[in-house]
Amino acid sequence: MVLSNIHSIKINSETEVFLLSYDSFIIEDYLDSLTEKEILKLNSIGHKTRKEEFVATRILRTEIVGKKEIQYSGIGAPYFNDRQFISISHTTEIVGLAISTYKVGFDLEPIRDKAKRLKGKFLHDDEIIALQIESDLEMTTAWSMKESLYKLAGRKKIIFKDELRLVKNEKDWSGIIYNEKESIHTKMKTFHSGNNVLTINSEPIEIK
Repeated sequence: MVLSNIHSIKINSETEVFLLSYDSFIIEDYLDSLTEKEILKLNSIGHKTRKEEFVATRILRTEIVGKKEIQYSGIGAPYFNDRQFISISHTTEIVGLAISTYKVGFDLEPIRDKAKRLKGKFLHDDEIIALQIESDLEMTTAWSMKESLYKLAGRKKIIFKDELRLVKNEKDWSGIIYNEKESIHTKMKTFHSGNNVLTINSEPIEIK
């Protein structure tokens, strides 16, 4: 396995993102980064790429905080069983882990034309007017931000086009999650890592 140095991005005093790049590797060489429970879980995963993602995530976790167990909520959201909030994302041979003292939603996406082609499925009409819809970078960023908001929402069956909304003012982004009886607001940040976009909420959510 060829590991690059772990790269960290300080979002603010309470939140940091850690990124690990990797090549294809022999999974059995890195089982010491997993707990016994995680090794059992690994054995239930059939797809080789999914296995590598799973192990790479645990390698990154172990390097940062030791073998602290990653648990999952009823909707599949990861968390540590203490007062730290986490969010996990991965793309081709890169895995990322965000750790914060507040609820955090984090996403990694490769910059490509897919989001631009699908913009009508995940962007509201107002967003299509306001954003640079011919830009692969802007559309990938918008898609990634909505993925981050989805992780913050804490529920499934969300209509990305209507219930997750983005507002861009010059270089600043913010996001809104519309629920049945309330809305959730937060500031968003975006970064580039190679040919990937990284998005995350840069402050705690506000419920209105």
